[in-house]
Amino acid sequence: MADDDLPYRIDVTSHAGRTLVARRHLPPGQLLIQEHPALLGPTALSEPICLSCHAPVSLLFRCPRCQWPVCSQACADHPNHLPECDVLAQDKKSIGVPATTDATPRYDLILIVRFLLLKRSNPDFWEQLMSLESHWQKRKAENEPHHNAAVQYFMKVCPTEHDENTLHQVRGVIMTNCINSKTPSGVSLRGIYPTISLLNHSCKPSVYLRSDKSSQLFVHSTVEISEGEPLLFSYIATGDPYWKRQRELSDTYYFKCRCERCTDPTEMNIHFSFLKCEKCDGGFVNPLFNKKKMYKCTSCKYSLPQNKVVHISVSIQALYSKEELIKDVRSAMQLLKLIHSKGHSNHYTWLACATTVLRALASNSSIDAMRLKKQLWMRVIDLYSVLEPGMTRRRGVSLLQLCSVSAQLSVQDCHNGRISTQVMLKELTLCLQKLEEVRSILQLEPPDSTEEKWVMMEEKERRRLEETIEQTQEILDEEAEKALRTSAEEDRSRVVELLGDEIQATQEQESESPGIR
Repeated sequence: MADDDLPYRIDVTSHAGRTLVARRHLPPGQLLIQEHPALLGPTALSEPICLSCHAPVSLLFRCPRCQWPVCSQACADHPNHLPECDVLAQDKKSIGVPATTDATPRYDLILIVRFLLLKRSNPDFWEQLMSLESHWQKRKAENEPHHNAAVQYFMKVCPTEHDENTLHQVRGVIMTNCINSKTPSGVSLRGIYPTISLLNHSCKPSVYLRSDKSSQLFVHSTVEISEGEPLLFSYIATGDPYWKRQRELSDTYYFKCRCERCTDPTEMNIHFSFLKCEKCDGGFVNPLFNKKKMYKCTSCKYSLPQNKVVHISVSIQALYSKEELIKDVRSAMQLLKLIHSKGHSNHYTWLACATTVLRALASNSSIDAMRLKKQLWMRVIDLYSVLEPGMTRRRGVSLLQLCSVSAQLSVQDCHNGRISTQVMLKELTLCLQKLEEVRSILQLEPPDSTEEKWVMMEEKERRRLEETIEQTQEILDEEAEKALRTSAEEDRSRVVELLGDEIQATQEQESESPGIR
C-alpha cells in the first residue's frame, strides 16, 4: 500500500518524538495497521516454555547443547533455535538457565539474544529496531538489578560482538517498545512491532489492539478520529488509579502523563482514584492535587503522603483478592458494600471488586444472583465507556454478558409471574438489538483470533434469543387467536341471546294485542 493510501502518517513533535496521526477522518472500527512482529519471544517473567515453538513445557527435556527447556529433540534442532543456541551454550555453569517450573525472569534473556542476532541475520531490521526509543542512558544510570544482570550476562557469561552500551540500548528498546500477545495455548509472548511502536500513549485511548494466533497485531480505531489527531494507545491498564499509572509510566517510559484524563481533576467526572478522607465525612483524598507527593482532601484539606495512599489502596485490594471467599449473593453484597465505604462510588477498587464478584457468580443462576450481575454489568459498562470509549473488545464482551443475564432474568421473571409474556418479549427484543452492537465489535476480531470464543458465544446467544423470541411470539399469536375466537363466540352468543329476547318480546306483544276479527 502506498504511503498516501495509509490511514495514518508519521509526524515528529518536540515533546513526543515520532508519532502516528490520522491522515484523514477515521470512523470507529476502521482497521488502521496490520503488522507481524519483527521480533518475538517470551515475556520477561515467564514459566518454562519451549524456545522453538513457545509451547508450555516441563523441565523433563532440555536442549542437549544449551540446556534450555524445549518440547523435544525436533524443537532443539529447529533452525529457529540453532543461532540462539550457539550463544546460550556458552553458559557452561547454567547461570541463566531456568532451574524450576516457577515463573522466572531468566526468560528476559531470550528476546535480548534474538535481538542481538539480528545484526548479522537481518541488518535492515536491526537498524529499524535500534532507531526506536530506548532511554538506555537513564536505564544504565539507574543501575536496576534486572537490567544490569541481563547486560552483564551477555558481557561475561555469553559474550557477543556487542559492547556494553549496545547491550543497554538493546534491552532498553525491548523494555520500551514490546507489546504482549497470547498463543492459542495461553502462553504470553512479547514482540516488537516497528510501526505500532510509534503509537503514543493516552490513559483514554482512541485505538485498540487485537492479535491472532501467530501474534500478528491488528489496530482498529475505537472512536471517531479527526484528521491530524494522534492515534493513541494505552501503554498500561486503563483500570489502574492515577498514582499507579503515573508510577508505571515514569518507571518504564520516563514521562509524566498529561493526557485528557490525567489533567482533569475529576478524571472525566468519575473520580476513579478518590479515597474517602479519614478525617471528615464528605471529603475525598484527591491524588490530582498532588504536590510533593502529598494528597489533599477536597473538603477539609487533610493531607496524606503518597506512600500511605498506596498502602491504603493495597489493603483495600486485599479484601477482594480471594475469589473463593465470595460464596453467594449475600457475601458478594457485603463485600461490595465494604469496598464502597472506602472510596468514591466509582473508585478503581470498586470496579476491580465488581469484576471479581462477576467471575465468582458466573455459574450462579439464582434470581438474586442474576439481578446483581445485571446491575454490576451495567455499571462496569458505564465506567469503561469513559475509561476506554468506543469499539473495544471489553465493551463487546461486557455487553454480551449483560444481554445474556438480562435475557435469562426476563424468562425467569415471566415464568414466576413477575412480568407478563408481552413484557418479556419486549425485553428479549431489546437484548437482541443490543447484540447488533456486540456483533459489530466482535467482528473486528481477526480471522484467526485467540479470542474467537467470544465470537462463538455471541452467535450462540443470538440463536438462543431468536428461538426464544420466535417461540414467545407464537405463544402470543395463539393466545391472540384464541382470544379472537372466544370473543367471536361470545359475540355470536350475545347476538343469539339478543335475537331470542326480541322474538320473545314480539311474541308477548302479539299475545297481548287484540285479534283481527
